[in-house]
Amino acid sequence: LPCYEMRKIPLKIANPVPVRSEMKITLTHSAKYDSLEPLGGKKGRRKGGPKSASLEILESQPCHNNPFWCQQASVRLKAETECEVDIYFMAFALGEYTADVLFLDDLVGEFMYQIIVTVKNPAPLDEVTLYGKFEPRERVEYSLKLGQDNPRLTAARQACLLEIGQLPRAMH
Repeated sequence: LPCYEMRKIPLKIANPVPVRSEMKITLTHSAKYDSLEPLGGKKGRRKGGPKSASLEILESQPCHNNPFWCQQASVRLKAETECEVDIYFMAFALGEYTADVLFLDDLVGEFMYQIIVTVKNPAPLDEVTLYGKFEPRERVEYSLKLGQDNPRLTAARQACLLEIGQLPRAMH
């Protein structure tokens, strides 16, 4: 999945127990980020050392702590039947994300599904083609001024805030 894109993941679940149940839904997650380099280009973080600029930016995003979420708190299942539960996902950093989705009924038991998502770079906003007449082995330099606005990131932040209830729906 591309970074900054919210996705609905329809999770088809099967009730393995032979009785009707009201399953509470609990999500936990973990992430392995591809690259979060601190300023200065050194990877990693020494114990007690400063956070990388990339990590600080990531942690400031609204869905960072909960890249997976479910709008349902529970699901009612008839004995040994199937249904779909929608799990939502949005990431602000490249890497592999894992969600454990636990279905629990204190009276009949529990079962779990795991979702693994690999997040890649978003599609480019624009493509720039440069033309020119060049001599072999000639060094050519171009200066390009790129805007600092990232409409995909801005839209992702707003969508995430809307989903977690920190932005009124009328603003969307």
